[in-house]
Amino acid sequence: MTICGYHPKMGVGILEFSEGLIFALREKSKRLKRNIAEHMRTEADEVFILKNFLESQIAAMVPESEARSAAEAFLGIVYIAQHMMQVPRMVADSESKLAGDIRNRAEQLTDMLIAFEESFELADGASAIQRTGEAFHTVFTDPDRVGYQIGSDRMVGLLGPPSARRNGVGSDKGKPRQSEA
Repeated sequence: MTICGYHPKMGVGILEFSEGLIFALREKSKRLKRNIAEHMRTEADEVFILKNFLESQIAAMVPESEARSAAEAFLGIVYIAQHMMQVPRMVADSESKLAGDIRNRAEQLTDMLIAFEESFELADGASAIQRTGEAFHTVFTDPDRVGYQIGSDRMVGLLGPPSARRNGVGSDKGKPRQSEA
């Protein structure tokens, strides 16, 4: 895959990030004496402002520079946080519902990563550009091909339930080779 394949530790990292986001929202909302859903809307607005600012600043940076690469990586983190806090899609009436929605989005990101990897690897023999295009089409523009619909609880992927693959069970795909372990 174009980002090194999938390893279950990647999914763990995404889920850990979502847990950190939940804890940070809880702590800050308590400190500011706000309802967590109200506070999340404020944070989501600030993340939107940050994203737009970073995009405009990055566009003016020297291409291929270390500073631009670091800023782009940071922007990637901002994109992930923004996706996890999509207010219009989350009608969280309780802290536990909000936390569950954020965790579900983390699991969905992991499921997309797994499905992208599987699709990329199944197109073996094609060029990297063709394999990438096929994987993108499979995951994002033709979700019926893998039984996945963005926003659903789970996808039924090409090689079994993603919860098993997230943990490296049920398929050699996504597992590290002996030399990688």
